[in-house]
Amino acid sequence: MLLAAQALYGYLPELVLQHLHEKTGIPLSQIYGVIKAIKVNLDIEEDQTTLDMNFTFETVACFGACALSPLIMVDKKYFGNMDSRKIETV
Repeated sequence: MLLAAQALYGYLPELVLQHLHEKTGIPLSQIYGVIKAIKVNLDIEEDQTTLDMNFTFETVACFGACALSPLIMVDKKYFGNMDSRKIETV
């Protein structure tokens, strides 16, 4: 859902994040944690690839797995209910 919002708006507006929180019940702190962890841990922005070519940060319209959000996909595997701690283990 975060990636769909990013693709639609070109960034993640506060009102959209609030709406995601209200619809999913996921705390805003967890939503922000996932966003920050992706950028900080990989040291890349959207549509960039890490220097070692292991990770690319891309936006997609939908994974079709809203119940698992916040969600990331690595090597075609879903990792759901992410937070800043869990993302370090992927």
